[in-house]
Amino acid sequence: MGGTKVGTWVSMDECSISYTVCQDEVEFEIGGQSGFDLFTTEAGLAKLVARATDALRELRELRAQEEQ
Repeated sequence: MGGTKVGTWVSMDECSISYTVCQDEVEFEIGGQSGFDLFTTEAGLAKLVARATDALRELRELRAQEEQ
């Protein structure tokens, strides 16, 4: 694939997220039919999960500091 095909901005809160494995890609449907689709390879998904995990940890640490 080699990079981003389309740039966009999305705001996400609690919404539906479903996925379908399609041979060598995964398709995520985020926000239902009125939302958007994300297609990713295994390598892209692994990178997304790693970065999302880092971001979630940092967000939780920040919130914990604010509560003190």
